[in-house]
Amino acid sequence: TLLMKGGNETKHKKLLDIGSGNGDVTDCLSPLFEEVSAIEVSGACRFALKKRHRISRVLKDMNELDSEEQFDVISLLNVLDRCDCPNTLLSSVH
Repeated sequence: TLLMKGGNETKHKKLLDIGSGNGDVTDCLSPLFEEVSAIEVSGACRFALKKRHRISRVLKDMNELDSEEQFDVISLLNVLDRCDCPNTLLSSVH
C-alpha cells in the first residue's frame, strides 16, 4: 500500500482515524504510526477503543482536538457515506 511504501521500517508520525468503530481497522494501521488518535461517537465503541494498546487517544468528536494540531494521515473509512454533510467534514479536516 501507499502507506507501506519505503519498507516496513518506515513509520509515519501521527494518524487520526475518524469513525474508528471498534478499532479493528485502526489496529491494522497503528503499527505504521508513532501516535494514533481515534474519534468515535459511539460510547460502546469508544470503550472498546480504549482497551486497544496501540491507540494513544480516544476522542468523542473533533471539537476535542487542538485546532493547531496536525496529522500525517487522516483516515475516514466508511464515514463519508454515513455523514449528513460530507463536504463540511472534509473541509474541517483539511
